[in-house]
This record gives sequence, C-alpha cells and structure tokens, in this order.
Amino acid sequence: MIADKKSAAKRPSRSRTVLHAGDFCLNLETRELITGNNTVTLRPLECKLLATFLRHPNKLLTYGFLMKKVWNTNFDGDRRTLQVHICWLRKKLRDNSRNPRYIHTERDCGYRFRP
Repeated sequence: MIADKKSAAKRPSRSRTVLHAGDFCLNLETRELITGNNTVTLRPLECKLLATFLRHPNKLLTYGFLMKKVWNTNFDGDRRTLQVHICWLRKKLRDNSRNPRYIHTERDCGYRFRP
C-alpha cells in the first residue's frame, strides 16, 4: 500500500509536464509533440504557444492574451511575430492555413484551438 501512495503522489507532477487535448500529447520538458505515430520537437516559443492553446481548448484567445502568456508582454500593436509562430506551428501540426482543422483565426480578435 505504501508503494501505491508513492506512485499516486508522483502522478500529479507528470500531469503538469504533459498536456493532452484531442489527438495531441505535448511533453513540456522535452518540447515533444506526439500525434498518432508522429513525434515533432518544437522550439521553445512554439511549445509555449501550443501549451497555451492546449490549456484553453475551444476558447477564443485574443492577440493580447497570447502575447502576454507566450512573450510576457502587454504589447499588442504588431501581430507579425504571433502570426509567424502560428504559421510555424500549423506546419508542424500539418494544419492547412487556408482550411484549418486545429488553429482557427478569428479575424481581428485572435485564435481558437479545436483539438
């Protein structure tokens, strides 16, 4: 019984380092994204961006919210940095930007992630 309590105590720490949503499994420590049989290593900011989406599935995340969470800035003027990172992330997710399955652009508002 003591071993069961110890293993149960370790489970919460694992859940903080691995995020799941739909077919996606993101390991925050290794920055590896697993979808089916495919494993992709993400850059640090790509990982933070995807982790933010995975923590808020199906919710509209405004440009300002994403800039604050991922880049730790209140600056919401130029969205090009965010757009470029979304583009890179879509490529790694194999998500078509013209007809997205996962990351949807909400014009003049932000993005919505649908796992």
